[in-house]
Amino acid sequence: MAEDEPRVQSWAEVYSGADWHERECWEMYGFVFDGHPSLRPLYLPAEFEGHPLRKDFPLTARKVKPWPGLVDVEAMPEDTEPEDTGEEGGDA
Repeated sequence: MAEDEPRVQSWAEVYSGADWHERECWEMYGFVFDGHPSLRPLYLPAEFEGHPLRKDFPLTARKVKPWPGLVDVEAMPEDTEPEDTGEEGGDA
């Protein structure tokens, strides 16, 4: 099996529950399952290039192409009141 093009035989015909797991493995890691009835994306858009859970997937791709599902989040307002770190005086 070539490291850059992993291929294995599908178990989906024998175990129907393997269908979803094989599709996920194909999409995220790039494994090709020979004999699988329908390898199609589960999570990522069809135009997404690459396999995000492979160790060789460049994380800088997030800067070049926005990550699918990226949501703009407003920054939290800074705390304007200083924290009280002193102890209150008193007899114990």
